Amino acid sequence: MRSPCKGSCLARFGLPGLAVVTAVWSQPALSAPTFSAARAWQDLLAQCALGPREPGTGGHTAGRRFLTRALEQITPRVSSQRFVGSLDGRPVSLTNLIADVGPPGPHPAVLCAHWDTRPWADQDPDPAKRAVPILGADDGASGVAVALEVARVVRPRIPVRIVLFDGEDLGHDLNGFFQGSRYYAAHLGPDRPRWAILLDMVGQRNLVIHREQLSEQSAPTLLAGIFALARQLQSPVFVDQPSQTIYDDHYPLIQAGIPAIDLIDFDYPAWHTTFDTPAQCSAASLGEVGRVVADYLDRV
Repeated sequence: MRSPCKGSCLARFGLPGLAVVTAVWSQPALSAPTFSAARAWQDLLAQCALGPREPGTGGHTAGRRFLTRALEQITPRVSSQRFVGSLDGRPVSLTNLIADVGPPGPHPAVLCAHWDTRPWADQDPDPAKRAVPILGADDGASGVAVALEVARVVRPRIPVRIVLFDGEDLGHDLNGFFQGSRYYAAHLGPDRPRWAILLDMVGQRNLVIHREQLSEQSAPTLLAGIFALARQLQSPVFVDQPSQTIYDDHYPLIQAGIPAIDLIDFDYPAWHTTFDTPAQCSAASLGEVGRVVADYLDRV
């Protein structure tokens, strides 16, 4: 998925095109959105019921169809961005799914997650299972489940674009990860997002989200606004302290000059193992993240 790094990674990879977001929530929501943790949980379970969703498999095809139908039930403004990616040197068909909610207009705020799953459980404690694909309950399905439910309930004043990235988890190093977000960032055109919120690994039990450091550099005001609202809503999963630097789908957006933050709990023992199942996750965690993000998007 991604490589957590300390300060040395910043110097190694660099951060061209950094921009600072100036918008922050400053007004009450028109009506407080009611985020349904139970409905988000059902979306997580439905994705996992399809099995692993790594590219080039039937589970991947079924996942794309399921998510396309789910988005089309929320908004008529749904499109797909198909491209050819790479999996261990061979071409694979990948698809980013895009849906617009809220008022039409240019320069949307983006809420994103990745929907593919890792083809190998390379961190599994059992070496015999390290070539087995993961189910991706937390690492994949959780962020998508929250994004879908936010899209259902949010009533924003500004255009909001839901982007579900494919091909996030195909790599063995940074060159292979983030294929969907790299493609999206390279094909923005003139309608560039004003900023982006990435949801990843937000479903595990005992969830704790800190301030990720690439996010802090790219969009400090956006990040501060999320954590300030979380304090106001008394959400226990947002702990306003700095965490490590994590390279994730927000990184290509930052490189393209889009202020972007990553809401993630990377302290997850089941990461990239066969244990990344719904048993490791909870509806309550999805609900805490979802209500903060939905309320934030209703206020900006």
